[in-house]
Amino acid sequence: MDGAVVLEKDAHLFERQWEEFEKTRVDREENKRVGRIHEHWKKFIKGILRLDYVRKKFKTEKPAENNSILEEPKPREIIENTGQINPLTGFSLDDFINNKSSN
Repeated sequence: MDGAVVLEKDAHLFERQWEEFEKTRVDREENKRVGRIHEHWKKFIKGILRLDYVRKKFKTEKPAENNSILEEPKPREIIENTGQINPLTGFSLDDFINNKSSN
């Protein structure tokens, strides 16, 4: 609330109520913040438990003891095999352009 109009006789009562409201507002906001933190931790822990369950169920490799779940994966090895690839034969872009212009 940005402002209020109050009778002069009720001003003192209004100020007292406003101060009490402001004190409880700060507490409510702090409780909401702490509640959100707890919810995020619950989701995080449940996710780790699900990951562990899936790894056990499908018998995937267990991560090394010193590796964290949150570490970035190692880059995959790149295999050079361009010498083994034969040139493409058959329909080409030129064939497509020539066929389209003849229609």
